[in-house]
Amino acid sequence: MPPFPHEKSHRITLDEAKEMCRGHRVAAGKGQGYLRAGAFGRGVLDEILEQPGCTGVRVYLGRNKEGQTTLLAVGIDANGADLASGTIADDMWPCPPFCPDGDSLDS
Repeated sequence: MPPFPHEKSHRITLDEAKEMCRGHRVAAGKGQGYLRAGAFGRGVLDEILEQPGCTGVRVYLGRNKEGQTTLLAVGIDANGADLASGTIADDMWPCPPFCPDGDSLDS
């Protein structure tokens, strides 16, 4: 694995985010099981970030027992390695049906 890059802002504009979400909608279609987004509560994210040596969060796409696309979140260390023996989050609130009203990244 190449050295993990630490200097990156990760910030984009709202217009860039909306364009990326539109691109996903087009590529994914809107068939059964279409996942627009997912949300995690702060508690589990704080638990991940408070682990010793945690410097960030990696998000994985996965399939749950029902065969639906889901997101998993795991802490990463300074080398970019998963903190797989620590807290791993799943059971996110999927969108749909838990989608924001009004103006959002995927509107």
